[in-house]
Amino acid sequence: MSTLTGHREITAQAVRELAAEWPNSPLLRNLDAAGLPGSVVKRDIIDVLILGHWADFGQKHHFMRKFDGQSPYQAYVDAVEWIRSNALEAAQTLARRVARHFPQGIKNVPGTDPRGRSVLGGTVVQTPRGPVVADAPSWQALGNAVHALEDSFAPGHAVRGAPLGPQTPGPIEHVKRYAGDEKKGHEEGDEVWKAAGGFSRDGRFAINATKQLILMVISSAVGERGQPPKALAGWDGFKEQWLKASPKLSKESDAAFELIDRFYSGVRLGAKNIKTASMDEEGLARALVQEVGSNTALALRVFVRLDEHYNSDADDVAEIYVNEVRRRGGPLLTALRANRELVQRLIKVMDEGWTSGGEKECIKFLRGL
Repeated sequence: MSTLTGHREITAQAVRELAAEWPNSPLLRNLDAAGLPGSVVKRDIIDVLILGHWADFGQKHHFMRKFDGQSPYQAYVDAVEWIRSNALEAAQTLARRVARHFPQGIKNVPGTDPRGRSVLGGTVVQTPRGPVVADAPSWQALGNAVHALEDSFAPGHAVRGAPLGPQTPGPIEHVKRYAGDEKKGHEEGDEVWKAAGGFSRDGRFAINATKQLILMVISSAVGERGQPPKALAGWDGFKEQWLKASPKLSKESDAAFELIDRFYSGVRLGAKNIKTASMDEEGLARALVQEVGSNTALALRVFVRLDEHYNSDADDVAEIYVNEVRRRGGPLLTALRANRELVQRLIKVMDEGWTSGGEKECIKFLRGL
């Protein structure tokens, strides 16, 4: 969903349908004039300018997981809270403007009332230079909420289970990270909103969820009679229907990242290590032996990440690690011998580039296992 075209088409369709379904609502008739589809698209543009697409802080904007050790469940919590808080901010802004433009209440106002457009799009003021739009509000908060909500239906961002009904999408089973294997197929997944002649099933889910979010924001704003709402009316039900968490959603964090991060300082953007300020190779190797021990599957994940993102440090850690395993022997050496993929990865990181005498000795030992 996160292509600019996808967000624009989904939001525009939601806005058109709301205007047709609520012809007497001066607010719902004017959502397009207020530029809501543009605000939804703008979230992507903003995150290009501030690097949000590639930084941890920006992942919740697109219903994705941080590049650090964040668990899929915590990524889900952060993204859902981003949607809720931005929708509430939009409702509070709308409540203040409705009170200003409709002091007698909005319930029985005809849909043709021009003040509806003023509430959402500002007020036209005549000046010596001609008419200008003054007091134009920003609906970026609502755009932020809609953008993340729509992204939750994109398989490049999140994995959902089978739909629970014609109006109830499947629960969220996993939140992806824009890196490694989870990045594969991301762009293709962003195209699933469309189908021949219209919208796919997932596209319709995104449209209907967007409509319900907008209606919730408006009802929350209007229901407080001029006072900014402190909560979204119907949020729990909305979340249960459109953003339900599956029991499969893992609360396990990325142990490999967290282990490396304890011994690393530097500059990182996304999953990439831009600049290493320092790496405590001995401390990391010691932790691999003492804490990870015979869990060679985790040790392998650590060395894969070191190889891919901290390559200049990987060979030093590998040499210290292999020498310590050789010295200790026993179950630790048995576990290493049994994990051929780890053995080959260790050989690879020490055999690339300039290889010291100590590394050559370790490689010889590993090839003899």
